[in-house]
Amino acid sequence: MRREAGWLATVLLCGVWVGCSSSGPATCSFNDPPSFPAASGPTPHPWQKFRYDHQNTGAVLNPNVVNNPMCRWVFPPSGKSPCPSGTPGPAKGRFAASPVLNSTEARIYIGSTDGTLYALNTSDGTQNTNFNFSTLGTEPITSTALLATRDNGDAVYLGGGDGLLYGLTATGSALADYWPASIGNLISASPTVGNDGTVYVASLAGLLAGVCPNGVERFVLSYAGIQSSPAQGADATLYFGADDSQLHAVQPDGPVKWTFSAAGPILAAPVFDADTNSIYVADNYGYVFKIGTDGKPDPTFAFPPSACAGNVKACPPSSPALAGDHLYLGSSNHNLYAIDKVTGAIVWTVETGDAIESSPAVAINGDQRIVVVGSNDGNVYFVEDKVDSNGNFIGNVGTFPIGPAVGSSPATAVRSSPAIGSDGTVYVGADDGRVYAIAPQ
Repeated sequence: MRREAGWLATVLLCGVWVGCSSSGPATCSFNDPPSFPAASGPTPHPWQKFRYDHQNTGAVLNPNVVNNPMCRWVFPPSGKSPCPSGTPGPAKGRFAASPVLNSTEARIYIGSTDGTLYALNTSDGTQNTNFNFSTLGTEPITSTALLATRDNGDAVYLGGGDGLLYGLTATGSALADYWPASIGNLISASPTVGNDGTVYVASLAGLLAGVCPNGVERFVLSYAGIQSSPAQGADATLYFGADDSQLHAVQPDGPVKWTFSAAGPILAAPVFDADTNSIYVADNYGYVFKIGTDGKPDPTFAFPPSACAGNVKACPPSSPALAGDHLYLGSSNHNLYAIDKVTGAIVWTVETGDAIESSPAVAINGDQRIVVVGSNDGNVYFVEDKVDSNGNFIGNVGTFPIGPAVGSSPATAVRSSPAIGSDGTVYVGADDGRVYAIAPQ
């Protein structure tokens, strides 16, 4: 009932879907819309958004990722192992957001809890001083940016801790017309963009907004708090979870299609499977559901993690990745799971030394898959998805140690989700206030 009330309130307030704006007379314009690679699945293109593509698969065709990585650079230089080169510099704020690459892969962008969105040169990890941006009042940035292209070059879209959705140029200045758009309360979910250039984002205030290319609100819907980053289906339907334990399906112009009730709040991002027209979503109690585009669950799919039996609330997961016949997700019970996408059965489990809040990224090379994920034990794991004829896990597991923070003994948590460059370099942020580029040896 609440979702219908939110939809009705939006219609009554604005009169029409297009043309709604907090500034009154401003109208929606689709001139110079941002573009984003439209291919579904692991078709190679730069890693320009959280979970890689519109479907949130977190998987890319890339033959260059290996599981014996070495440090390429760290920003700022730390002077400590495993990246000792460079003059040590003071750490930045914690990096919980994930890096993204622009269309040429010349830069990565990553937000920090110090309120700055950093643009780093991928060649050497130096800060690109042609780009400068901090949120108003330096509110923390935990939302992962979206990189798109417009006629005049890069366009950067980012949610801030100040409740604003920013549209930025390649220099960090506001895009023309009515940017930024006010969404209300902290934005930790990451934006996505539709084929027509509408930018979608959600906030902890429980608002899902569709914003036109000129920064004018196209529609706003009201729910419970939202931290789940939307996935898009084959018909551009938006799928996202909320604190109300619901998976919501919303048409790209705003009308609500359906809701599905999970067991607990949904903070993780759903993933859409284009091969089967199914949505996978993990709730905060550790359950994973497979939902059809009609909103009905697949009764033959079941994943309550066995390690959480009797206490599932102890196992909130990260956002799942999807590659081939497997889902991959981390859990606060320290485990990385490979799950059969048909049945929900656990194919294999790799245990790390602490909770996994980072969401896995997958590099696909023919039949080989390397799953890359951070752990709060201070390591980035490179896991080969390989089993023997009896179904026993025999894959190699490589680690890249972030280690303890400078002057501190506890492990540095790696909550940031990795992004993969076309040359096999993995980029990830960490709680020590540094960003790491991890390359094949």
